[in-house]
Amino acid sequence: MKKIVKAFLYFLCLVVYRVKKVHEENVPKEGSYIICANHVHALDAPVMVLSSKRDIRMIAKEELFQNPLLAWLRKSIWCDSD
Repeated sequence: MKKIVKAFLYFLCLVVYRVKKVHEENVPKEGSYIICANHVHALDAPVMVLSSKRDIRMIAKEELFQNPLLAWLRKSIWCDSD
């Protein structure tokens, strides 16, 4: 179910926000790596999770999860634990 929700939301992001991945070839296919993003919108982190083929774990400020939509996204597609 998680993959279906991720696929649907990613498609929605492509259509509505016109998400564009650049330099994806520089991301290793296996092993750990760090992405340091300059966020300009509260939805940047969920869009990064949706657009990645790999599982992503993030550090984010608590205030982001006080938003009901972002809290739901975190629980449904982002990660399995609190």
